Amino acid sequence: MLVLFKMLLQLYLVTKGLNNVNVSIGIGNLNC
Repeated sequence: MLVLFKMLLQLYLVTKGLNNVNVSIGIGNLNC
């Protein structure tokens, strides 16, 4: 469940800030 939630959250962040893809990737790496 946590994995699915994390995946959905990351996908949401990517779709929300498509212009800031680099920032989203950086946040995802920090969360990892």
